[in-house]
Order: sequence, then C-alpha cells, then structure tokens
Amino acid sequence: MVQRLLLSMLLFLALPFSTSAQAPGETNPFSLSISPQYPTPFGKATLTPVSGEVDITNATMTVRIDNKQLYRGNAQALAVPLGAAGTITTVSVTLTANDKSFTKSITVSPQDVVLVAEPVVIQKDDL
Repeated sequence: MVQRLLLSMLLFLALPFSTSAQAPGETNPFSLSISPQYPTPFGKATLTPVSGEVDITNATMTVRIDNKQLYRGNAQALAVPLGAAGTITTVSVTLTANDKSFTKSITVSPQDVVLVAEPVVIQKDDL
C-alpha cells in the first residue's frame, strides 16, 4: 500500500516535467519575417530570416518564388516581387549551415481595397 502511494506521488510530481519537454523531431531551425504585413499588388515585400537553431550569420540562403530561384548567397533580408491582387505567391527559403539544410515556405497574397465615392445629389423637392 505504501509503495503504491509513493509511486503515485512520484508520478504526480514527475508529470509536469515530462509534459514540458519538447517532443522529438520538433525543432525551430529558423523563422521568416515579412513586411509590410499587408503588401500591395505588384509591390515588393521584404522577407527576413530570423535565427533559431541555425546560425544564420554563417548560413547560405536560397530563395525560390513559385519554384524559380530568385537568390542564392549569404542569409539576409530580401525584397520579393509580388503579383496582382488575389494571386498567391509561394516563397520558399532554404538555409544551409554545417552541411544541414532547413526549408520554410510562406505564401503571400497581396490585397487591394478600392473605395468608390459617388456624389450624393439632393434635389430641392426632397427637402
């Protein structure tokens, strides 16, 4: 009985430690930051790699837009050309460091808002 009670208490105390551990295979090698948050059609968005587990200062960056290579070189912020309103541009960034490659993809869809202002005509009869 005492052994079961001790085992139960041990499991109860150890449970928070086991659930706070990172699951195997889940890593964050790097992330991508894009600005502006709401890009305009036919404009450019600046894509910036943000360091995680990968040391981006010594990494080689390859950027592909819709499977066409746009850039290959040192990891840095890069202006990405965008299409028309409503089109989807897929940007894929691969960072290679210490003979390991990590890839992240992001989709960007520029939007446009059109405000239509029409004059209001008031006739004297309506007053």
